[in-house]
Amino acid sequence: MLLFCKSKRIKNLGKMSLVPGIFGINEPILFGLPIVLNPTMLIPFIIVPTVNIIISYFAMAMNFVPICSGINIPWTTPLVISGILATNWVGGILQGLLLILGVFIYMPFIKILDKQYLQEEVNFNMRIIMIYDQIQSGAGIKDDHNVALGAKKEVIGPAVMMEQSLKAVGGKVIACLYCGDGTFAENPDEVSRKLCAMTDKLKADVVMCGPCLNYLGYGKMAARVAYDINNTTKAKAFAAMSEENEETISEYKDKIHIIKTPKKVAQV
Repeated sequence: MLLFCKSKRIKNLGKMSLVPGIFGINEPILFGLPIVLNPTMLIPFIIVPTVNIIISYFAMAMNFVPICSGINIPWTTPLVISGILATNWVGGILQGLLLILGVFIYMPFIKILDKQYLQEEVNFNMRIIMIYDQIQSGAGIKDDHNVALGAKKEVIGPAVMMEQSLKAVGGKVIACLYCGDGTFAENPDEVSRKLCAMTDKLKADVVMCGPCLNYLGYGKMAARVAYDINNTTKAKAFAAMSEENEETISEYKDKIHIIKTPKKVAQV
């Protein structure tokens, strides 16, 4: 599990159960993986002991391995050593070979479980950043174009309404970054560079630039910043704006993912 699995859950379990497993204490795996009440793991859990018994029987029946001596060996005796004590060195080799065979039988089923757990970890640890203009952030009104670049750790703006929906898919807004559309227009390269640096520092997985609605200056900022984030960081960014941002949509439609929204927020 430590060598072939990618999910943190299985890797951590492998570390915890390694030493107990050497001494035949398998409860951490049985109930931690789990194998108990797990239909996926039930198949190898039945197959491996059955195969081991059949191979051991024929190995002894054909005198490849001596019949067990009848010595009462403590159940915590490690594999190979217990085989040597019960028969001779050939019994130890047989145990080692059966262990390797068991690993290969379990491996495809462990990988299925690993893929499932990895997907769950990705889905339920999605770090999201929102990028707003002065209006959506509440830092200013429509005419306050020169609001300075800023950041809020708390959830503000449209993200407040989206929070429950994001939580349902494992997403969490970790920060809301904002900048006046005029501030961006004066120095788009510098503003975009700083927003990309903040995104990278916060280790975001997803960045939503918007919703811009029908604000043209915000639309241009959102599209440019989303494009730069996708090209300079590990995060995946997209922009959200209404069709009134026709010029921006035409310029960036083949460069970034753009979600079309209504031009105004519906009043409740």
